[in-house]
Amino acid sequence: MLHFRSTVVLKELFQTQLKRPLPGRAGVKATPAACFSTGRLDGRLPGRVRALAPQSFTRRHAVRSFCSKGDSHNEASKDSSAEKRRKAGILPSLEDLLFYTIAEGQEKIPAHKFTTALKATGLRTGDPRLKECMEMLKQTVKTTSDGALDRHLFKKCVQSNIVLLTQAFRKKFVIPDFQSFCAHIDELYDKAKNMPGGQVADYIPQLARFSPDLWAVSLCTVDGQRHTVGDTKVPFCLQSCVKPLKYAIAVHDHGTEYVHRFIAKEPSGLRFNKLFLNEEDKPHNPMVNAGAIVCTSLIK
Repeated sequence: MLHFRSTVVLKELFQTQLKRPLPGRAGVKATPAACFSTGRLDGRLPGRVRALAPQSFTRRHAVRSFCSKGDSHNEASKDSSAEKRRKAGILPSLEDLLFYTIAEGQEKIPAHKFTTALKATGLRTGDPRLKECMEMLKQTVKTTSDGALDRHLFKKCVQSNIVLLTQAFRKKFVIPDFQSFCAHIDELYDKAKNMPGGQVADYIPQLARFSPDLWAVSLCTVDGQRHTVGDTKVPFCLQSCVKPLKYAIAVHDHGTEYVHRFIAKEPSGLRFNKLFLNEEDKPHNPMVNAGAIVCTSLIK
């Protein structure tokens, strides 16, 4: 029973761990403590109010403040002392709190349980941001006989990506309950799958070859939460959908100014596949065929 209660307490502590600004983080100010004042608001009736009013209000209504001048300093000192205790092992680290949350009272976490819990947040094991964590996990699992991680091995695996993982398991992403969201997407997918009618484009041979029965949905949120359903493993021809992607890669590699030395930014007024240049001998923009061809030449 004691072990169960301690686990619950640690979970609660994990849920509130990042509410306070991390010490030493640039640009983060200590949050001042709430202050209270007492006084006679109408000259006769004493009351207790928050000292949040302007200074003129305080003087006019004879409100006396009991805020300490060092409240912000004291709060920062508490944060600093908490960090010292955490480093000394008195308070659990973020890695420990994450372990206790996933372990659910067990002394070890099977590697597959960790990856399953990770996918439930929307993150994938192939996420490039988790590369170090996943590589360390593979190496560590090979050294264990049962494929499970104790607290120290788990900490070794996740410490390089602990901030991202903490955000994920504390449901701080743009879609907190990602599993419910995915269930709704799957429901919409099934409804659309049963819709008859329509036909594949036949004006391009590559498109005409595809089966009209293929149907898939893939999504990725701004936080990197991903979900796929349907025929997502079947390659297909992107056609002009690739143009904004190629433009983004070219700008990422070379910068906007360099890319637009060779490609203009204005509409042409002509068909998208018209091989035509403007008065500066540039393609009109990256989204017409001429601009996309030049954009391709700038990549690699």
